[in-house]
Amino acid sequence: MSDTTQESGISQNSTDPDTTVNREIKDSVFRDLFKLPENALSLCNAVRDTGTSDPKDLEIFNLDEAVISPYRLLNDLGVLIGHSMLFIWEHQSSTDRLIPWRALEYYVMLIRRKMQMDVSYPQQGLPRPFFYEIFLGSKSGPAVQKRELAELYLPGDETGINPPVLRYNICNPECPILSACPPLFGYAELIGRIKEGVKAGLPMKEAVAGAIEYCIQHDLLRDYLLSKRAEVMEIMPVQLSMEEFTEYVKADGHAEGRAEGRAEGRAEGRAEGRAEGRAEGRAEVSEEIARKMKKENADYNFISRVTSLPVERIAQL
Repeated sequence: MSDTTQESGISQNSTDPDTTVNREIKDSVFRDLFKLPENALSLCNAVRDTGTSDPKDLEIFNLDEAVISPYRLLNDLGVLIGHSMLFIWEHQSSTDRLIPWRALEYYVMLIRRKMQMDVSYPQQGLPRPFFYEIFLGSKSGPAVQKRELAELYLPGDETGINPPVLRYNICNPECPILSACPPLFGYAELIGRIKEGVKAGLPMKEAVAGAIEYCIQHDLLRDYLLSKRAEVMEIMPVQLSMEEFTEYVKADGHAEGRAEGRAEGRAEGRAEGRAEGRAEGRAEVSEEIARKMKKENADYNFISRVTSLPVERIAQL
């Protein structure tokens, strides 16, 4: 096991002496669950025959050095199996067209890390890379999609550097790897139960608690949730709030803000109207996310980092 992998806890302590639990750099529930060797092996074997059933053959890496989340909640991991296969796993709740580029960047980062320990490492033969994305999409969204680095290139001749990334939408019951990986099936059920609870009007913490209890009673992630119940109760509301905020940001503000901006821009013939409407839409979304995070007793400085709102404004909400 790589010394970069943490087996004992869900969080990584910040060097800030004034750090509280809400200011720590933390693993998401996904990464904390799948950095356990037996779960990582199950995940990798669900997509490809790795040729091993022994978790001791795995070396697991945190992928937080090349691309660090600005929200301090870290999702992705690398799994090296038998020095010949390197799996890069990314976790997303909204579409990010840079995923293929980041996967390649992660691969190069990990090879460089190995070279720091042994400068001749590349001459021994590089492990074959396999890139995957665990996607929290809609139930009706595609179960599997292939994404390629070529999507980012400018028009021109075909290039040979085009590593594919397979995206698995685990919210779609037809996702083929769910039945092959019990830990992933349990994780997908946990997420689904939480979201159903929130849609039914439950406060986030009650929805998380209910989903955990359901999974334990139905023998889904039972041992993990019994040992990590408190950590999951703390992390999952923050994780889902961040995912919701990121989705809004990538949509460039909510529909009302955009519609207002377009209408005003057409009426006055000015592009400024559209820009102002979008800005107002994003501000309203940020404030709504801040309110939700305050209800979960998140630290104000942490909320500020997530939403970019001043601490003073957060206190007023």
